[in-house]
Amino acid sequence: MPALHILIMLHMPLSRELGGARVQLELAQQWQSQGHQIEQFDLGQAFGPQQNQTASLRANLMRPAFAQRARAYIQAQGHRFDVIDAHQGNLPFTKQELGFSGLLVSRSVGLHAFYSLFNRQLQARQSLKARCLGSFFAWRDRHESHNCWRSYQTCDLINLPNPDEKAYLDRHLQTWAKSHVFPFGLSTERAQQLAHCSAMQCPQSQPPTVVFIGTWSPRKGAWDWGRIINHVRQAIPETQFRFLGTSVSAPLIYRDLSRTADLSLNGITIIPQYRSDELPQLLAPGTVGALPTYVEGFGFAVLETLAAGIPTVAYAAAGPKVMLRGFEPDCLVPIGQAIALAQRLITILRLPPSQYQALSRQAQVVAERFRWETIATDTINIYQDALARLP
Repeated sequence: MPALHILIMLHMPLSRELGGARVQLELAQQWQSQGHQIEQFDLGQAFGPQQNQTASLRANLMRPAFAQRARAYIQAQGHRFDVIDAHQGNLPFTKQELGFSGLLVSRSVGLHAFYSLFNRQLQARQSLKARCLGSFFAWRDRHESHNCWRSYQTCDLINLPNPDEKAYLDRHLQTWAKSHVFPFGLSTERAQQLAHCSAMQCPQSQPPTVVFIGTWSPRKGAWDWGRIINHVRQAIPETQFRFLGTSVSAPLIYRDLSRTADLSLNGITIIPQYRSDELPQLLAPGTVGALPTYVEGFGFAVLETLAAGIPTVAYAAAGPKVMLRGFEPDCLVPIGQAIALAQRLITILRLPPSQYQALSRQAQVVAERFRWETIATDTINIYQDALARLP
């Protein structure tokens, strides 16, 4: 099949350090290695270079303005591309408005409707001050919801990371003919680096250690961790906890943990930021992973701990379900059931060595199903078929 000229579009900087950008960035690298020509239009190209510490906040605030800049760019440059792979809501316009005749893709890395619902539920649990701040952003969220729905309707193809999102859009927008599920993945090189972490593990010679990867936020279970730690340590007092990539300083996390539970902060390690190549070494002490996430498009945190041979327990959110179904003992618990998740961690921490090693090997076997090389090929095949069917 002929090589394609693809534009990837995202309202934030295309950086591996930002989860929303990592998917398109790593896919683009695979497509380039397969001979396709890739260009990008991101926040920096729309509004100038961004500082890393403010890029995520600015990206959220500037999303409506980004859509207008993106439209102007496509109207001027769109004729050069076969495919535009744009994040949901970035192009809430018809192809006629854009003057574009190629394949227009709307991509979700976490369906906006799911996140919006969680934010509304969260607001009811927050303080009056937080609710007032939430109301301040309500207009922006409603505007972005409109843009996302519009982009699903006007595109030729919708790229989704899990079956729950497809079922939701198919039910509400009758998009079954153009919605497709493509999971996230790891490159072979990255998977091998993480597997080397597994080779260094010797759970019986070190204290049991629970590992969490992710931003410290209510969506990722920040309000649940105090109960989880307490319950695990009541059963196995020597258990250590490692929080990686929290983007929040240790004192703030210790404060949050102390508010939700009366617990000792000894043996709790917090690493707010790390370089991507440092993760395998940071995971080396891990015995079991945990991701008490309420909403998740897929879950790189789960995939990377599995690739490292670390059995992982998560709430049964849409993304983690794709990877964690079928484990024995069960590695999924109902969303919000912090004590059930803690109990599942205890079960794994108490496994005899032979059973733990078998579970560790199963984790790596599951992770091997999710390779960017395969996902990139499958995605481009669907894009080429859809492009050939356009008028």
